[in-house]
Amino acid sequence: MDTFWVITLGAIGCIFYTLSKKRKFERLNEFGIERFPSYWSKVKETLLDEFLHFSGLCLIALSIATFAFRYAEGWAWLIVLMLAAFALEDIFYRDGRTMGRVKISR
Repeated sequence: MDTFWVITLGAIGCIFYTLSKKRKFERLNEFGIERFPSYWSKVKETLLDEFLHFSGLCLIALSIATFAFRYAEGWAWLIVLMLAAFALEDIFYRDGRTMGRVKISR
């Protein structure tokens, strides 16, 4: 039963994270600029988006950490694989100009 709640929290975190990105995308006009009717509506919308983003990431991290600690003997290889994938993604997208390629200086 605990596994069900952990998966549910992870799914809610994914929904919150996706919803925050979707809300921001829907406010963009055809030129990529966000438009708001007033300053205070911009503040409220931005705070709500940041709250959804942060809480979504926290719920996802909580569910991953719970799985990692509870089922470490059976899932440890998956956690290591995910960390390696995140590290490779960071190396690949660190510099937008080279896209992760090594610069050779002569």
